[in-house]
Amino acid sequence: MKVLLSVIFILLLNSCFTQEESGNSDPSPSNSTAEPNYSITLDFERIPQSLPELDKIQVTATLKKNNSALVGVQPKVTLARGTHSSITDNNDGTYTFIITPSQTGEHDVTVSYKGESIKRTPLVLYKVHSEWGQPMAVSGLVNTEGYEDGVTITPDGEYLFVQTGPQYSSGTFIMSVDRSKNGCGGAMNRLTPTRCSHDWLDTLAGPYTAPERPGFFDGRFSGDTILHNANSWGVGVDVAPNYAVSTMFYGFKRQSDGTFKKPFYVAHNDENDGIASPFGLSFYMNGDGTAKTLYTWNNPSDEKTIDLDNNGSMDIESYYDVYYTTITLGENNNLGNLEYTGTPGTAPVVGSYFPSKKINFGNIGINGNAGTQGNSHLHAPSGVLQSIWTDDEYDSGGDHGEISVYI
Repeated sequence: MKVLLSVIFILLLNSCFTQEESGNSDPSPSNSTAEPNYSITLDFERIPQSLPELDKIQVTATLKKNNSALVGVQPKVTLARGTHSSITDNNDGTYTFIITPSQTGEHDVTVSYKGESIKRTPLVLYKVHSEWGQPMAVSGLVNTEGYEDGVTITPDGEYLFVQTGPQYSSGTFIMSVDRSKNGCGGAMNRLTPTRCSHDWLDTLAGPYTAPERPGFFDGRFSGDTILHNANSWGVGVDVAPNYAVSTMFYGFKRQSDGTFKKPFYVAHNDENDGIASPFGLSFYMNGDGTAKTLYTWNNPSDEKTIDLDNNGSMDIESYYDVYYTTITLGENNNLGNLEYTGTPGTAPVVGSYFPSKKINFGNIGINGNAGTQGNSHLHAPSGVLQSIWTDDEYDSGGDHGEISVYI
């Protein structure tokens, strides 16, 4: 459910920023003998229908020649799904048509003219709240065939972040399904009596190189194959008992045409594994191209630091905690090194370089660091930090399933 909600939120973000998206365009020619420059922009509007009919979509294409409205032409429309009406020339450089979707899901729309082409992806849902516009896939390099989750944006709207990995997220379900039903029977049974294999476990769905994911930690991949290893734990190829997913947070800069590109990562450097990722990023802008960044993370080498009954004896580790550091927007950022201990199968330890710091919520009882501070978020209206919110989703104590607010 979380993956679905996150993906839907990602798809909706584009309509929050802008409803008009541009195709590629070049500067105007300097003289009349130069080749004419054509440009196309698209605008999408949801046309509500009564259930069980799916909502239709009105598309308005704006065509220009040398930055002037282009009238009296016939652009080409190509749909991946559904059908479209005839194209209406509005005699002002805009052309409209209506899409009737064939099913729910993504409906790629491509409009072309004279070698210029633009493709955008509206999302058709079975039921949409009346206050929503037309949901759109974020354009640029954000979406891949791999896994995207945990979407967040900076307060100025200029950078979009997603937690992403090239694997099939459905592999986690295959791990828990019984072997008699073509699953793996859980982590304890994946390697016995024989190694469990499945396309969703062993092959990659998406890219982990440029242009979409430059610099992604690739120590657990070979081509499009998952090695099922862990360098930071000293675990060799095909020895890892569970399906550990490599993910990294990537930020994307908003471009002048509304797309998000120029990816850069924000991650712990864990021996090139990508399995010690944070989640729940939020930002306090410093005004100089940097941002103080909060995130939630479970340190794999945490020791017992929590005194549950206040008797002076530490009873448990703190589990998921909230950390903060300062990142530079637009550049790769290392949140801190995690290093192999030298003993196979043991958790990595924090290295000498670790700029991130843990926020202290107190060490006594279940309401402080003893609880799970998941999906942390800082609240700073008008640039003034007022509170930190956390999701206690994994707690086994009295605050299970609650939202906590620390003032």
